[in-house]
Amino acid sequence: MTCITGCSAFNRIHGFNDRDYAVTVVKNARDLEDKAFYVLKEDGTYHRLYIGETSYKKNSGFPTNPSSKRVAWFGKDYERIPTMYKGECIAYRSSTEFSEQFNIERYEDIGYTIGICNMSESSTGRFKFSTKPDDMQIDIDASTGILYQLGPHTATIERIGEVDLRTGNISRAGTVVGLERGKTYTTDVYIGTDVNRYSFIADVRAMVSMELYGISDYTYMQGKTVTFSFPEWYNSGYYCVNGFGIVRYIASNREFTESMDMNIPNSEFSTDQSGNGLETTPDAVNDIERIPFRIDEETPVRVQVLFEPEKGGKDGYGAVPDPTARILAESAAYALSPGADGELLVDMTLPAGDYTLEITGLNGRDYTYRVTKRGY
Repeated sequence: MTCITGCSAFNRIHGFNDRDYAVTVVKNARDLEDKAFYVLKEDGTYHRLYIGETSYKKNSGFPTNPSSKRVAWFGKDYERIPTMYKGECIAYRSSTEFSEQFNIERYEDIGYTIGICNMSESSTGRFKFSTKPDDMQIDIDASTGILYQLGPHTATIERIGEVDLRTGNISRAGTVVGLERGKTYTTDVYIGTDVNRYSFIADVRAMVSMELYGISDYTYMQGKTVTFSFPEWYNSGYYCVNGFGIVRYIASNREFTESMDMNIPNSEFSTDQSGNGLETTPDAVNDIERIPFRIDEETPVRVQVLFEPEKGGKDGYGAVPDPTARILAESAAYALSPGADGELLVDMTLPAGDYTLEITGLNGRDYTYRVTKRGY
């Protein structure tokens, strides 16, 4: 374990094996890997979907609900994720029978961090995580992979850089937020009362499970291959197909740039229990509320939305899903997470500036919102 961890982290930090970090491209359909998914590009080439390290076992089956426990990590291998533009499609090769529904799990891009996820808050407000390999809370390929050398323990991060690690610095996936990409942070990790000091690099791009769907509309091609397209109502984002790999989908023909918002919820359609898209009806229109607010100085805040938790559906469409909410900044978007019934919230530190609270899918339900300083 020590050798694997040390070598992987060393290679990432020092930029070795760069030739391995590129999209796998296949030029002829007969050369496609069996049971694999590819983007069929306009030029006729096939770009293989990719996923690297995860916080879950990849052969554990498709989840029944999006879960903040499901995190995918990327370092330099982020470059191996192919891009699919609107009008292009996914190709799947199979030499045997296959399921007629393809499962789609969308991921929210929560930015660069160190390679630890699913940290939980203790009664003292500190954040703990497991160093047991089977719990998969540490990215073995990141600089944090060295933590596995501690053996199976429950560890606590007290301080990262110059800041005590508390609620305002943690995402819904239990990752550290607010870090500068590529910067090294001195981090105090405690096992009981014993402190271990490390230098961790914020070079891990973390993504967390966001939405689930199913696609059953496909087309047969020659050569044991089928293709399918994403529905018109899919927004730009990161989508994992059948657990095999992630594609970066751009819902237009614009060239991808890092400034694009890839986390806009898919709100034009509701979903049934199988995840299949259902056309909206006048009784299921997903309205959007936008509320501007301002932060005068950098401060830890809690942003909270309270809404009616249930509303029955009509004509076989089932219950209307709970709304979603996010904070829009000039160059980023931050999702609120479900709390108690009828609650969405996020605790974070916001710099001074103007923001918009965007609430999607209220469907006529009353709501209230609060932006309060933490500790008040």
